[in-house]
Amino acid sequence: MRDKREWSPTRRQVITAGGLGAAAGVLPAEAVHASAPIPARTVPDDVITRTIPGTRERLPAIGLGTFMTFDTVSDRGRERIREVARRHWQEGGRVFDVSPLYGRSEVNLGDFASEMRINDRMFLANKIWATGDHLWDDGHAADSLRRTVKRLSLDKPVDLMQCHSLTNVDVIIPLLHAWKKEGRIRYLGVTHHEPTYFGVLASWVERAEVDFVQVHYSIHTRAAEERVIRAAADRGSPCWSTCRWRRRGCTRSWKTIRCRTSPGSLAWTPGRSIS
Repeated sequence: MRDKREWSPTRRQVITAGGLGAAAGVLPAEAVHASAPIPARTVPDDVITRTIPGTRERLPAIGLGTFMTFDTVSDRGRERIREVARRHWQEGGRVFDVSPLYGRSEVNLGDFASEMRINDRMFLANKIWATGDHLWDDGHAADSLRRTVKRLSLDKPVDLMQCHSLTNVDVIIPLLHAWKKEGRIRYLGVTHHEPTYFGVLASWVERAEVDFVQVHYSIHTRAAEERVIRAAADRGSPCWSTCRWRRRGCTRSWKTIRCRTSPGSLAWTPGRSIS
């Protein structure tokens, strides 16, 4: 067994690794195994990619988040985000992050993907936020999956389904494992954006119960380094970093890092999306 004290990267090393299981050598190539076959997904040669340990599937290191930004019904708003989705794909982006909790985001992304004919070519990261009517009720979660498939016009398994903010996690994770065995999803994971819950989040990774973990991680919120990212590294679990630039501290973060980014982008630190 590897001594955990061997893994103590600096923030620069973590960012350089670029996420997705910190694939470029920080994480071991093990642990993630998807039941469904890996779809053919062409990525331009000049796009930075990361490898999912276990399956060796390669994806762009940056994806597109949809929280708030894709929740619109106005014609003007939809035209703007349609162009965002189009440019993301045109420039080599293949990862899209969405949730039923994000208002109209699933419907809008589904419409745009259909127009571009990429529904079954994009890598879709989605979430389940469901409590059910009684203890151990998974009916709401099953309904949520059916709506997701319909809204996004999918003829393939959902690439990644995550338990949103650990909601009803003791029920949802076994359900996701069942869906994975049935070929309805390819990977499963857990998410949370509040540092208070990072200990619980890390425990699911440490028990090797999940393939992916999504966590709030930015230059001003580094609590994920203490346990979540370490657990992901030890287990070879890809980890999405969300809120890279922090909405409330966005300007301060940009000045600190001295770089520019696109609102709504999604990064892997071991990371996910800046939705």
